[in-house]
Amino acid sequence: MDKKKIYQLGIFYVYYYILTKNQAVWWDEAEYLLKAKNIAFSTPETGFWEGRPILFSIILAGLFKIGFSEGSIRLLLLFVSIGTVWLVYLFGKKLYDEKIGLIAGALYASFYLSIFYSMRIMVDVLHLTFGLAGIMCFLSRKKWAVRLSLPLIAIATLIRFPSFLFAIILIIYIFITEGSSAMKNKEYWISAALGLAVGIPYLIWSKIKYGSAFHTISVAGGGATEGITISSGFGILKQYLGTFPGYLGVFLLLIFIISFIALLIKTAISFDLIIKKKAPELNKNILILLFIIIPLFYFSFQVSHYEDRYLIIAFPAIFCCIAQCFDTIKRVIEKRSSSRVAIIIIIIAVIAGSFQLIVHSSEITQSRIDSYRQIKESSIWIKEHSIETERIITKSVPQTTYYSERESYSFSNTEQEFDGNFTELKSRYVVVSLFEKYPEWAYTPEFPAKYNLTVARVYESGGQPALIIYEALNNK
Repeated sequence: MDKKKIYQLGIFYVYYYILTKNQAVWWDEAEYLLKAKNIAFSTPETGFWEGRPILFSIILAGLFKIGFSEGSIRLLLLFVSIGTVWLVYLFGKKLYDEKIGLIAGALYASFYLSIFYSMRIMVDVLHLTFGLAGIMCFLSRKKWAVRLSLPLIAIATLIRFPSFLFAIILIIYIFITEGSSAMKNKEYWISAALGLAVGIPYLIWSKIKYGSAFHTISVAGGGATEGITISSGFGILKQYLGTFPGYLGVFLLLIFIISFIALLIKTAISFDLIIKKKAPELNKNILILLFIIIPLFYFSFQVSHYEDRYLIIAFPAIFCCIAQCFDTIKRVIEKRSSSRVAIIIIIIAVIAGSFQLIVHSSEITQSRIDSYRQIKESSIWIKEHSIETERIITKSVPQTTYYSERESYSFSNTEQEFDGNFTELKSRYVVVSLFEKYPEWAYTPEFPAKYNLTVARVYESGGQPALIIYEALNNK
């Protein structure tokens, strides 16, 4: 495997882009996109949660303003994703050597979280790109690059708040490997000042918009931490650990467990030497362990719910860990056979592991291409059959607002609340579907009769009704 193979792995991403470029957006995607449209064109923003960071939507708004479409934004994000594969390669190369980088890059490029979320207009890959770029700037040890490390991580954090973990990892790493001498490093202070400068405009905007510089951050944090207990944390940790066989497959999981345990033991035994700066060659092990352990425990014990994509931060290090084990196996084989035999065996092992990852990625990506298609089509239909001031009631608020460019409001869970909202909003359209959790009474024949609703459009899935657009006859 050589550097060219890393570029060639981009073919997978191009293939999936062609396959998914017209897929309907999901809830999170719609929120970022509808806010971008609102900034760029003053279209409605109903459905945007104020706990979301605004930077990604600002970037998208700028792209919309200069003529980008949803499809061309997807294409741009595709190239960013391919660039992230290159960053993973550089990460492994910098910490270990080129072989480790190549294997880690190849495995990451084949990985489900990378491929699937590269095909979505979401922040999961993008925040990793900026965060990892910040880490690479630090590892380069060039003055100008070290100064850019925290500003890049600050940008990642303004794209997705948990990216502050990159800074935590970096600070702990510096504290362990450099001790108090780090306080005298001028470049670190300059980097911190520049990082703060990046964040200040956001805090000012939040203060002006909401009356508090930390309003959005506190709202997001409050929603993420609600109901957390030690017991729930262990439950979520168990969920993440239980997902690893699906993440990696049995073969790569076994390699990872062996490598991680060996790395942990080796680091623990030599920790006093690392602290005393007598074993700088082991510093890389500290960084790898921090990259794996900190996100895993943070998302288990500081976030109240499980989302497999949250752990994408850890996987550059996980794949470096796996690559290191392959390299160790190669050296063992070389001692008992020949270098050529060792290389062939490792290449076969890497290809087998990558193939297993690609099969898993392909199954998930292709199985969800058609999801929420009916919401997209129905919302576009409403846009074509309504005027800008007319409103919609639906459970799929962000997607409906984004596609229809009409104000959309949530379908109430109780009939009493629905009565009040329906009367007050004077919505022309009411949408009922199987794609969100509607109250049972919304599916009964009495529901449209009670509110004088007539069926305007029906969308099917598998030959059965999946979404109904009702038109309110009294609200025309």
